[in-house]
Amino acid sequence: MHQDGQLATKKWIHILGTNDLGTAVMLTALQRAIKQHLGHDIRISFDTSTPFRLLVGNGALAMPRLQAGNMGIEQVSAPTGHRFHGSSLRWPWPSAVGDLLTMGDLVVPTSHQNTTQRDTLGNHLLALHNLQALCFAVFAANRVFDVELITGQHNIGVKEGCAAAAINKIFKKPSLQTLQSHESCFNGLRKSYARVDADEDRDLDDYDAL
Repeated sequence: MHQDGQLATKKWIHILGTNDLGTAVMLTALQRAIKQHLGHDIRISFDTSTPFRLLVGNGALAMPRLQAGNMGIEQVSAPTGHRFHGSSLRWPWPSAVGDLLTMGDLVVPTSHQNTTQRDTLGNHLLALHNLQALCFAVFAANRVFDVELITGQHNIGVKEGCAAAAINKIFKKPSLQTLQSHESCFNGLRKSYARVDADEDRDLDDYDAL
């Protein structure tokens, strides 16, 4: 896209349907590399329907899980039941809206067919909590990676950390040789696949002239 001049007038690139934290930190690395090494001030974003689809199964997002071999956010069943009617107990999982909610705010008397004991407002509040919890997890993962990319010591998301560092190096010296030298960093990542030789490969050699 850079070679063909397709980035010159672009301000925004949007990725559809992804919500994993590894992809989030690598897209951040990609955005920064494009700006630093190619000179295009482009924002990269992504979207996901997960915070809203979770409501179908009474799901809630809990705490980020940032470990060496696994980055994600825990999914739990939202507590419900008539025993929480009018309860002053705090909603257990942190978020900007969750920190303001009690269980009595979410679980209200409804018809007996409503197994979650939440009304429309309760569902909206739970969806908003899920969205905020996911955004916090993305912010937290990026802050961790900002520090670890400086130190070069990846204790969180080791594979993703290697890939994020490789993205910057590839854009700094873009060539097929540079890409191949960092190929191992991308192997085994979620949604990754084995590279195959194709016509697109030969174009990478042209980047040596950048």
